[in-house]
Amino acid sequence: MTTDSISNGHADPTPFNGIPDITPEKAGAPAPAESAHHLKIESHSFENIVNFRDVGASTSVKTEDGVRQYIKHGILFRSGRLDDASSSDLETLTATYNIRTIVDLRSETEGKIGSILANTFPAGAIAAVKPTDMMSQVLPPHVEDKLSKINAKHVTVASETIVTGKKKTPTDTSLARKRSTVVAIDDLKKELAKAKQDNLTTRTTYFVNFAGSKYRYYCVIKPCPFSLKLKMVGWMMIGRKDQAIRAVGSRVLQPKGLQGLNYDFLDFCGEQIIQVIRIMIASATYPILIHCTQGKDRTGLVIAIVLSLCDVPRQLIIQDYVKTQEGLEAQRDIMVQEMAKTGLDATFSDAPEHVIVDTLKYLDEKYGGAEGYVKKYELRDDEIRALRAIFVAEGLTRQSNVVNANAVVTLKQKGYDDLVV
Repeated sequence: MTTDSISNGHADPTPFNGIPDITPEKAGAPAPAESAHHLKIESHSFENIVNFRDVGASTSVKTEDGVRQYIKHGILFRSGRLDDASSSDLETLTATYNIRTIVDLRSETEGKIGSILANTFPAGAIAAVKPTDMMSQVLPPHVEDKLSKINAKHVTVASETIVTGKKKTPTDTSLARKRSTVVAIDDLKKELAKAKQDNLTTRTTYFVNFAGSKYRYYCVIKPCPFSLKLKMVGWMMIGRKDQAIRAVGSRVLQPKGLQGLNYDFLDFCGEQIIQVIRIMIASATYPILIHCTQGKDRTGLVIAIVLSLCDVPRQLIIQDYVKTQEGLEAQRDIMVQEMAKTGLDATFSDAPEHVIVDTLKYLDEKYGGAEGYVKKYELRDDEIRALRAIFVAEGLTRQSNVVNANAVVTLKQKGYDDLVV
């Protein structure tokens, strides 16, 4: 970490597994927009949303002085997909948690109602591959270079007006994408400003195709033996994409395991991770909910990197990750069946501790930790400090508060007018 890094002030914290009702203790501290920081934090059950939790509460710990927060409560949430959310679930997201922004990390083929295979990952990433993509054994260097820039500066945005107390049909992600618009990440603040027009309460969804073109090429297409590519083209041409998915799953992805999946995410999805972080530090975006299909692999990695940047103790990052095992327990049998259709075994339905431990070790050894990783993908120092200023809870050193305050002033001068501190 750099000299601007935040000091936690506590060593060997005792994990706190409950969800306390906590409000800021610092006298005179400015209140976040929409009272997100003062939101009463309780555990609410959902009918059709799995693996939901407040990341701030999930990483809180008991100390001699009470409960120590590292991430503000009521501001950052994670979960599985929202496609089947009931009207009661949506009401809870709005009325109880005041969710204003949703970041959907799934591919464009996931979330299509009636398509069982496309509702899973990595089936969604494989299903997005076209027969013509399989025809080239090796791409020319200049084309490979372009792949590293695809989707790096644009996100797809859909906005809705929140109306409480009214029944709403399940979300069809494919239709939401068709109704949405693509905006440059640098113009994000302009899109967010639109949410304030007419004093309407809005919730904005950002579709960030986490396993995008670069991942598909390097982790799906390129590793396929040429003979398998020929077979896949044939299966796709006759409408047997399900067979192509199973073949790639069993022969290419299964040997890597969950660990290899996370390594590939780090190596080939960096631009998308930066997209998510920049959405998180843009104005008027919180409370924010990040999700993928199960809220396990893609969401788990993004949250782990964000928590690392916010200097949350590693054992608490690991603790939050493994809570997914319990969060998905009720539907594990269904997940195992879905993974089998994708050519993957039951281990791909789990969230074991060793996976996140080894992933964070890989992040340290190859990229110099989370901060080195995001800087490789051109996240600026002032953006890192702003992330900390927004999400890190009370208990910072005085110097850290000064540094973060200066970062917020700088960002406000650049047009980020509504940062929560």
